[in-house]
Amino acid sequence: MNWNFRVVDITHENDGDPLLAVREVYYDEADKMIGYCEPCTVADDIGGMTWLIEQFNHALTLPVIDGKTLEERMTNES
Repeated sequence: MNWNFRVVDITHENDGDPLLAVREVYYDEADKMIGYCEPCTVADDIGGMTWLIEQFNHALTLPVIDGKTLEERMTNES
């Protein structure tokens, strides 16, 4: 299993008002999304914090994930 940070559209959680969040998204061996959670945004030192910021910046280069669709997929496959 692997994971990365992704931008997720969570508008459905916000009464329809536009809202994006950075989430940790998990993938199985076939790179199929299998789960997500809130990201850890703390680090032991500046190097760790720099790494987090770099990973968040990389997430901005990837397509936004529809959070409602992702939640439905996770619910239906459980």
